[in-house]
Amino acid sequence: PFALSSSVAVKGEVSKVVKDPTLLTLSVAVTRKMWQEKPQYALMRLPMENQPAMELELVQQSPPTEGFKVTTSTSNDQAVPYVTGAYYRGIIKGHPNSTVAISVFENEIIGIASTENGDNLVLGKLDKAGNESDYILYSDKNLPEMKIPGCAAIEPDGYKEKLKEYLEETASKTTDASRCVKVYLEC
Repeated sequence: PFALSSSVAVKGEVSKVVKDPTLLTLSVAVTRKMWQEKPQYALMRLPMENQPAMELELVQQSPPTEGFKVTTSTSNDQAVPYVTGAYYRGIIKGHPNSTVAISVFENEIIGIASTENGDNLVLGKLDKAGNESDYILYSDKNLPEMKIPGCAAIEPDGYKEKLKEYLEETASKTTDASRCVKVYLEC
């Protein structure tokens, strides 16, 4: 569903943020068809700048389970509208020790591929007004290094004792494994 993009202006802007990006153009019609049909198996071709295309061998994963809901910090534990996507995992063709996760929605594809050499390739839509088909594929190694400030949280009096008490109390209780959280990550 992707082709190499020829937008030089966009490449110049993106290159200020990440080194050596591959800009892609998404076929929204092909994506919508994949989302509607949700094929069990798929081969997704991702063109790459100055190297051969990467092919992703994908297997569809189970949709969210019964009772699945999405909540937000402002929905007071009430479900918010959510349209399910088609979720895939797989490998990069010819690289059995790689890992790929792709989510396909009506008008969007997002994903990540981890290579055998520890590279994480990120696929996503460019964040710009009105964009429906401009995408970027980049290695997270090519992002600028971020300096993370130290934590300077001040613990209230008695915090460590209360925490220890809470942990001891909860450790003695049994848990119901059927209530485990099942998570799909979106990049």
